[in-house]
Amino acid sequence: MDHNQLDFLASNCVAGQTLLGMVARANAIIAEMMKLSEHIPPVFQGGAELQKFEKIIFDFKYMSQAEVCEGIIENSTDLLNLDHDFREAHFDILHRFYLLYESIWKYTQDLVRYYNEIEEGIYIEITLDMVLASADGKQLVSESIFLLGVMLILLDVRIAGPTRERMLISYLRYKGPHNAPHIDEVCDLLRSTPYNPSVRGSKGTAKGDEKRKGASVPDLPPFVGIFPPGYPASVFKRTNFPEYVIKMVIGRLRSDDIYNQLSAYPLPEHRSTALAQQSAMLYVILYFHPETMRKNHSMMREIVDKHFPDNWVVSYYLGNTVDLSMDWQNYPAAYKALGNTVSIENVTDVFEERWRKVDPLLEKLTNLLLEGILNPEFVLENSYKLLNFTREINVSLRWLILHVHTTNKKLRAIIAQGYNPGKLLLLLLKASQFEYLSKTIFRKLLDGKEKSWTDCKTQTVERMSELSDYFSGEKALTRVKRNENLQKWFKTIASKVEALDYTDSTAAGRKIQQLMKALEEVKEFHQIESSIQVKEFLSGASDFLSQMVRIANIKEQFLVTMSLVSDFSYGWQIVESFQDVIHKRIQKDPGSMLLLRPLFLKMSSILETPLVRIGQCNSKDLESVSIYYSRCLVRYARKVLEIVPQNIFDQIYEINKIHVKSFQELPTKVEKEKIRDYAQFDDRYMLSKITYAVSVFTEGMLAMESTLIGVVQVDPKQLLEDGIRKKLVEVLSKTMHESLVFNLKKPSMQDFETRLKELSFRLDGLLRSFEYVQDYSGIYGLKIWQEEFTRIVNYYVEQECNSFLKKRKYDWESEYQNEAIPIPDLPPVPGSKAVNFIGRLGHQILMNTDPFKTVYLDTMSAWYDTKSGKELIGMRTFTLLMNSINVSGCAGIDQWLCFRIVQELQKLLEQLKGMEKDSGPALREFVQLLMPTTGIPSNAAKLYAASCGNKRIAAYWPVLMTTLCHVGQMQLLRRQIATTLDFSCRLDSNVLCSTLDNLNKALMKDVKDHYLNPDEKPYPDEDVVAALSSFLVTTGKCEPLHTIYTTSPPIENISCILFLFVVSQNNCFSYDKKLSIAVFKSRKAQVDFTAFVVGIITFLKQLHTKYTQQFLAYIGQYIRSFVNVSNKAKQADFSQANEVVSMVLFLEYYAKYADMPRKQLEEYAPQFILDTGVIRG
Repeated sequence: MDHNQLDFLASNCVAGQTLLGMVARANAIIAEMMKLSEHIPPVFQGGAELQKFEKIIFDFKYMSQAEVCEGIIENSTDLLNLDHDFREAHFDILHRFYLLYESIWKYTQDLVRYYNEIEEGIYIEITLDMVLASADGKQLVSESIFLLGVMLILLDVRIAGPTRERMLISYLRYKGPHNAPHIDEVCDLLRSTPYNPSVRGSKGTAKGDEKRKGASVPDLPPFVGIFPPGYPASVFKRTNFPEYVIKMVIGRLRSDDIYNQLSAYPLPEHRSTALAQQSAMLYVILYFHPETMRKNHSMMREIVDKHFPDNWVVSYYLGNTVDLSMDWQNYPAAYKALGNTVSIENVTDVFEERWRKVDPLLEKLTNLLLEGILNPEFVLENSYKLLNFTREINVSLRWLILHVHTTNKKLRAIIAQGYNPGKLLLLLLKASQFEYLSKTIFRKLLDGKEKSWTDCKTQTVERMSELSDYFSGEKALTRVKRNENLQKWFKTIASKVEALDYTDSTAAGRKIQQLMKALEEVKEFHQIESSIQVKEFLSGASDFLSQMVRIANIKEQFLVTMSLVSDFSYGWQIVESFQDVIHKRIQKDPGSMLLLRPLFLKMSSILETPLVRIGQCNSKDLESVSIYYSRCLVRYARKVLEIVPQNIFDQIYEINKIHVKSFQELPTKVEKEKIRDYAQFDDRYMLSKITYAVSVFTEGMLAMESTLIGVVQVDPKQLLEDGIRKKLVEVLSKTMHESLVFNLKKPSMQDFETRLKELSFRLDGLLRSFEYVQDYSGIYGLKIWQEEFTRIVNYYVEQECNSFLKKRKYDWESEYQNEAIPIPDLPPVPGSKAVNFIGRLGHQILMNTDPFKTVYLDTMSAWYDTKSGKELIGMRTFTLLMNSINVSGCAGIDQWLCFRIVQELQKLLEQLKGMEKDSGPALREFVQLLMPTTGIPSNAAKLYAASCGNKRIAAYWPVLMTTLCHVGQMQLLRRQIATTLDFSCRLDSNVLCSTLDNLNKALMKDVKDHYLNPDEKPYPDEDVVAALSSFLVTTGKCEPLHTIYTTSPPIENISCILFLFVVSQNNCFSYDKKLSIAVFKSRKAQVDFTAFVVGIITFLKQLHTKYTQQFLAYIGQYIRSFVNVSNKAKQADFSQANEVVSMVLFLEYYAKYADMPRKQLEEYAPQFILDTGVIRG
């Protein structure tokens, strides 16, 4: 097969399509790596997070001592539980990271196998020489090796070696070696390297010195580092890549222009820029054969002379840069070859030359960007000059932007002396604007090329035809002598013009030039020379022909070349260093925001690098990769433009100060003489001034047009709203975080209420100011406030409740978190067990309603201190909560209490299940003696006393008392919160309240009808039910005491255990007529009777209804037994028996809070007993 005939990307060329698919896969892997690196669980990254799990998270040392490590975990119940919970929480993300690591290993193996197969002749009639002789072939071969190198370097940059090792070992432990067959090979390839991305600029960096000298060079980008000796060659060596392939590729890269870029940069001084992409590939691939850089002086001299004659900072992949003057120090041949480039004299000369051009370029750009200059005619006439000018700008920009970030101390000091970031930014902004306008105008010219050509041709033909008719002498009023020769000649010219075709621009151009020359010559004829009208016609025709020449030269190649020379992928990471400069410029001149849209469009060139090959092979990864990089660009755009909402909020603070401190509310009635006092002219003037500033920033933002950045459409109005939302979220989160910090050493209700009042005051002032500016910033202030406040509270509730879950929900997995409007991750307060302010607030409420220190009075809906008798938590407190944290905050506290109740109940069930074995025989014997429950056991008093005093059975009492009282306490709090929310809903939105009530009744009827007749009556739509449930909980239309929180495994004789628990504790309570509640008899200890009863109700609600029936049957039997004892003792008034009184009192409270009808109680205890002298709640 002839080399020249090899179409490497033909559909029938298996070798070409295979390699194309692999290169596309490599680009997709890198995108996935960059995406996942933003979501590494902190626990794997070391630091404080790792300390908690250090006994179950290992690095590769685990391989040699696996049995010892596993033995330590297995011998500790706590470590086993911790390990199980950790697996549940992290396995999914570990699996996704492992798939990434395995895909890197598979790509390496597949690529090495591919070149071995080519060498072995598997691909018939195709050799590596033939592939490298093909234009597409040498590009793909170079890219495949280059991307492998980039993949391994970026893996170290993005995911540190120790982090990878911890993740791989955790995955191995949880998945098992048999289910991960390639784990050993993956670990061998991706084990830790000497490179540490957190150490940047440690060697030869002038960072500290420049700060002392006041240098203005920006800080290094996040991913610029000095590679340690032998890196990344030592990592590349793990791939066992064929050496002969590397040598052949290096040969091609050093000698050929594989991307034909030199045609876009014809000037010799632009060669290094033209070959920049190829140079980056060569830089990476050289590390696959480091001996070349160490010993091959002649080859390195050739490479440097061609690729690095005036540049030493290389952007090797999408803005990730490296400084050759530092990186090649350990490679003698390479460093020596680079000596001339990085000499002080050469660097000084090159920098001065580049910087000297900035002012003239800025001046020319300013002139070109004047309104009316860049029009279609100007672009059409000067397209070649404009292209040259664009080329000159971008060459200067590229060199300056890259080299101001050199890590070499001496060279950076030279550049720092004359560098001005503001001027360079202005050049970048204006260049972007110029390129955008030029491309837009030329694109319109290209789209209208056919129409323009046709119009000009028609005008020319018509003029020639009119002149032909004119010289026929037959036209009225012409008074011209007939001239058949001129008549025929103009007809011939008209036919030739009609035959012109712009598709062949070269031939058309030559013909038009001949026609124009002929028209000039014909003007010399006497008959034409003497006629001004004819000469005017001929001049017009010549102009149209000249225009046709320009139109014929409108080609797609202009836009292609313009895109090539304006490529900005090299500055993706670095441009973030200009963010502060951009912010200062916008603050000074809000109108400069109009220059940012072209900059964002210029940055969109980063999409071309990874997407070209993915698009060529029609890979399914095209959409996901496009969206990822587009979102990165949009994220940067948001960062740049966030200065606008930041400034708006600065003005809101000023407005808030005026409203709070200066403004006096105008009373309903005021004396005429005092009206002037309320005018407050100075304050209103300041308010107007601030309002104008807000409107100016908003106007500048909204002046930007809607822009397609990558594949994401960006609307400036939406960006403004998102920016305001983001700042609002920051302010609200910070305000609640700072306000809800309580005194943990000396907690008091006064401190608690003061904090809530302070929060209410701050939020109210902020809300009024926010609503004030909404009309001047074009947003719906109150709507945004309510949406974001609710989202913030829900997010922090979710994060607080993570501690109750085995599988933790990560920040990026939260439905309430938003990439564009992130909710900040606030640090916990030292000394507090809570994660955030929701937990701190909840703990304070629980502390002040402790069932062992307070008593709940249902008639007052409040908790009172048992010692002082003061009200601690009541309606006043919940009103404060509503005023401070609003409806969503109260609903959030309610949800947090739900999680705590679930945790308490699950813990209790586990403890009861564990104690079942010890108490089982005694309980079974006791139950046998009670059977049947409709009868009365013999020696009842002794039987009950003996069973309650049994040590094995009595072991339940402390566990049940503590847990059930706390559960009852939280249930009462939930009940009070529901009442507050329901009242607020009825007061503020009665229509919504009524709608929810009616919809709830209708759905409940549908559910009942369904279960009565499932064949004909369908179950209501689940989405509607779920949505309604959310509304009902938020508006307090739920009954906490009827809620099922968890499911329970069967526990033998659980009804009997609860019954004996009530019997053992019930006699400790007595009825207080003053408080109308049962209180603890002992003054030394106290238990809230209401919480005690509600806790038992809640626990029974989690069990099958038969256990409740059995429990009440035991109580009924108990009451009848002691009534029977009284009858035998001939006591007429059996209600005086303490056992009967206390148990009937318990039943009264049970029925009240469980909403149990009295008739149901009468099934277990006779009516005359329930009616005898017992005070019912």
